Amino acid sequence: MFRKADAVRGFNKDYRQIVDLEMWYHLLEQGKLAYLNEPLCAFRCHPDQQTEHNSRSNATLDDTTLLLNEYLKKHICISAAWPGP
Repeated sequence: MFRKADAVRGFNKDYRQIVDLEMWYHLLEQGKLAYLNEPLCAFRCHPDQQTEHNSRSNATLDDTTLLLNEYLKKHICISAAWPGP
């Protein structure tokens, strides 16, 4: 769960396929996180959905590379600067 105000920026338009995953990364950076051990949503799969088309065009791979470059680099720099205990 997260506060609606933390998601006000909306989805990042640089992503074609994993827009929801990028949004979760963004929300995790906002700080406060609560975990509920129950499903709150569901989705159906079918062969003509956009996810299938994007998988065949490597959009998922491109987005994953973008996500890792955006978030991993940011947090590696933070970790490297951390003085430790």
